[in-house]
Amino acid sequence: MTTLARNSVGRRSPHTVAEANSGGRSSSAPRTPRPAFSWSYSRAALLDRCERLYYEHYYGSHGGWAADASPSTRLAFRLKHLTSPNAELGRAVHRRASEIALAIRDGAPLPSAAALHAKTFSELESVIMRGPNAPEWLSSPTRAPVLHEVFYGGMSFTRRRTLLAEMTARATVLHAALLASPVWHAASTPGAAILFIDEPILVSMNGISTIATPDLVLRLPNDRMIVIDWKTGATGDLSQVILYAHAVQTALGQGFAAIRCEAWLVHLDRASLEAATVTSARVEAGLAAQRASAARMYELLDDPAYNVPRPRAAFRQATDPNQACRRCKMLALCSRELVSAEAA
Repeated sequence: MTTLARNSVGRRSPHTVAEANSGGRSSSAPRTPRPAFSWSYSRAALLDRCERLYYEHYYGSHGGWAADASPSTRLAFRLKHLTSPNAELGRAVHRRASEIALAIRDGAPLPSAAALHAKTFSELESVIMRGPNAPEWLSSPTRAPVLHEVFYGGMSFTRRRTLLAEMTARATVLHAALLASPVWHAASTPGAAILFIDEPILVSMNGISTIATPDLVLRLPNDRMIVIDWKTGATGDLSQVILYAHAVQTALGQGFAAIRCEAWLVHLDRASLEAATVTSARVEAGLAAQRASAARMYELLDDPAYNVPRPRAAFRQATDPNQACRRCKMLALCSRELVSAEAA
């Protein structure tokens, strides 16, 4: 099974697209089929953080866009789309990287640093300055997210303006590193081809439906392929890019299996690059981790064939001394249980 879902700019996985067009929250079989189960790095990371967060994000919020959804389902759907300044900055810079790649692919002039900055500033301003009662957030949280700090803390207008200035200053540094990246030299090599730009790829790995979304994939004329992942602050994982590369090779077929493939992790915040050759041993290590992660996800399902989860209470609520729960986007759904746990 291989699906290439082509997008021009921006991340939207097949799982998200399917979820946005299907039905309710009930732990029994829903009115319309749930999206089929699929594994991804982002899904695995959420489960590692907290089983309850994982439940609310993928199951509790399901159907929250519908007019007849329960209040808790509607709330979970809205909370799912809360965001943070760093996340929004990262998404904006990823969009700028995609725009540069599109310009190279289409033979168009590259955008200037000023043009990149203007777009990113506009996008950051729209999110950071949005209030918790904004009509567009209440009606369409997917398209108009609100900051976690604004929703839960009522961040003042003055603080939001200061935050916007801080984020745009960081964006200037990231844009400079992006424009200077050696990735564009490789992409502009005569005979090079851009195969994918931030496009979700759905393949079967270990018999498990898997979504991989490499930021950029290049084919160079000397039988060489480079799979690239941009990082704007968070510590990256080169093994993730290696598994993405395996997904790309699987999607493209046997003709690409023997091509020399490299995984590049580009750290824009410190203008550095990590690279590794994709080998069978490295791929197998990634596949072993994927198998273990997917097995844990399957254990939390009542009906794997229909991707129906076990009851909400079966998903353990993580608490820790660092108060990570207090910073969680789903806090409003777990606050009573947290108070009870602290009292006990």
